[in-house]
Parts: sequence; structure tokens; C-alpha cells
Amino acid sequence: MPPSVPPAPLLTSVLGLGVESFATVRAAIALGIADARAAFELTLHPGEHHGFMVLAGVEPLVDALERLRARVDELDWLESVGAIDKPARRRLAETRFVCDVDAVAEGSVVFGGEAVLVVEGPYWQAQLVGGLALAALTDATLVATRFARLALASREAVELVERGSATAHRLGGAPLLARAAYIGGATATTSALAGRRYGIPVSDMSGAAERIALARGTARVVPREELDERGALELRATRGDPDGDEGNGRRLAAVAAEGAPGGGARASYDLASIEDDGSWSPRMRVGADARSSSDPGRKLLVRYFDREGSPIADVAHAMNERMLRATGGRYVDRVTGLPGRLAGVSSQPLRASMMRSGKRAIAAEPVQVLRERAQSWIEKLGEAHKRLASPARYPVGVTPQLAALKAELLAQI
Repeated sequence: MPPSVPPAPLLTSVLGLGVESFATVRAAIALGIADARAAFELTLHPGEHHGFMVLAGVEPLVDALERLRARVDELDWLESVGAIDKPARRRLAETRFVCDVDAVAEGSVVFGGEAVLVVEGPYWQAQLVGGLALAALTDATLVATRFARLALASREAVELVERGSATAHRLGGAPLLARAAYIGGATATTSALAGRRYGIPVSDMSGAAERIALARGTARVVPREELDERGALELRATRGDPDGDEGNGRRLAAVAAEGAPGGGARASYDLASIEDDGSWSPRMRVGADARSSSDPGRKLLVRYFDREGSPIADVAHAMNERMLRATGGRYVDRVTGLPGRLAGVSSQPLRASMMRSGKRAIAAEPVQVLRERAQSWIEKLGEAHKRLASPARYPVGVTPQLAALKAELLAQI
């Protein structure tokens, strides 16, 4: 039995936020809005071939935020390069993270254009950690989604062994990417650190292990570090009967998580609302058109389901609105701007409380639970949205009230 003592937690440093993040602290102090309560939203924008995404990286982010502290030597360096001034230094030195964090449960299937994470608290803090939130969720979600698509393509004909994190060009590798790959559908990793830290099955993809496997006739190794969905489909089509005497068994495919193709995917972290004279005032990022602009105001994200429990639409509501009826409720599609009508039978809010006043509000879940959640959501998803090429676009909308508010603000701007 391996020892039960967990390894040390991942290092967390304020320097990981990026020098540019501290400019917002100085600016907020100078403008007198540093302590105003604000709500920021993180939204994922997938590539054109992604019909869905598997959210990953939430728990590592919560862990990092809970332990985020500025050391004296870090503050000395930041001040020496002009990244912070005396007022900013005092805040960073004396204040711990006190924001609330709400997020969609890690391992859930999510879609483009919806806010999967909300950070609410003092403006300077909520703004400051934006870079950390983007870094934690964007890469991990891309990796989890990639392995989910590979798993769909292979349908267990291939054993997807994640190998990129063990050789990533950073000290200690990239165990968080291995974690995300396992949530999405990888069956094992070659990263010893990720295996011990998160309890992920490990696999030795070295030449010796490959020769032993081949000698025993138990597997055929496919040393393709950039195995894509087409390659997985080819392997599935040419596999032998795993149970027959002549069968090849499941083939081992080494897939690199590092540098996973994003297909044009990106993420944004936008101010949605800020307190002004004791009341919330909606804010938005203005893009080239309504579709590329963020949605204003503090919101509740709700998922609607059909009679079989499959998701049919996600709709954002203003906090002061009643939830739309699952049957007959009207919404506005945030991509086309056209009206839609719900034809479901049930609904549930998607985001849950992860942190309150900077302290964890929910216990960490084992990575195996997150993996099972991802598989469960993918199974419930309609086949049209799971297509590997030209998937149907899942409806993501806003209530008519929110759509009217957005149009009003855009007209004013």
C-alpha cells in the first residue's frame, strides 16, 4: 500500500498573478473604488468545433485563493520594480483574501457564453485575482475537454494515457493538467507527482514497458503524442476483439496534455456589477457587437432539462428575477438575439458557493468523483451536441429583462 500522507500543497505566490495585475490595485486606490463591492464573471468561449466543454480547475483555484498571501520579499521586489506603491503595498501586506466565489461544479459540462465562475468582494481583490482564475480554469478546461472528445471518439478502444505533464517545461511538471485530463477521460498518467497528489492511476509508457506488453500479447502501443479525434476513430475501427485469442486488447495511446490545441478557445474575466451609493450598478465589457459584449449585472445561471433529464438550455437571470418556467418560459438567445421558448420539465441553478469571505464553503471532492460527474453529464448530453465535427450549438440565453438591459447600456455607450 502506498503511504497515506499527502504531498505538500502546490506553491502559491502573489507573483503568479502577473505584474500587470497590480496596476489595477494602484488605479482602484487612486480612483477611490478599491473597497467598493464588485462582481466579476469568468466566461469561457470555445472553438468552433467544441459542442461542449468539461469544466476543470475549480478546486485548485479555491485552494490557491484560500492560501494566497503576500510575503515580505515578494512585496519588496514588486515595489523595487514599480509594480506597487506604498498604499498598494499596505493593502497587500495587511489583508487576506475575503471575496465570495461561486462556480459551476467541477467536472460539469458547460457551454460558451455563460459565466462559470463569479468572484464578488472588494473591487481591488476581485480584480486582482482575475489572472489567477483565468490561468486555473482555461488550460485545465481545454485539456479536460480534449480528453473527453478523445474518449468519445475511441469508445474505450484506446487506453488514453496522459504523458505530457510529466515532461512539461516547468519544475515538477504540470500535475494540474494531468488532473484535468483524467477528469475529462484519460485513463492514466505518466506523472508520478499527479498520481500521488490526486490518486490518478499511473502508467509506465517507457520502451521497457511497451516491450513487455507486446511480448505478453496484452496490448498494442500507439506512441502518438498528438493523437487527435480522427486518430482515435481510426484505432477504434481497426482494433481486434479484446476477448478473442487473436485480439490485440485495448491499445495504449500516449497523449500529451501540454499544449493541447485550443481550437480558438479563450476566456474572459469581466466586471458585471459594482456598488455605487449603496446599490448595485450593472457594468459590461463592450465588444464589436452585442454577441461579443459581456452580459451586465449580477446573475443566476439556470439549466433546464427535458423529461429524460437531458439538458436543453442554459439561461442567465437577473438576481431580482423569478426563474423562468421550464415549460413555455421565454428567453433570448445570446448568440442570435432571437427569442426562444423553453420546452423542459425541470430546472436547477448551475453555480454553487465555493468560498465565503475568502474561506472554503465546500469540501474538496476526489478526482474520481469529478471524473464520474463529467461522464454522467456527457452521457446526458444530446448526440447532436457531442458530434466531433460540426456539433449543434447548445442554446445559451438570457431572460428578456437582461436582454433589454444589455441593449439599453449598449445604446447609451
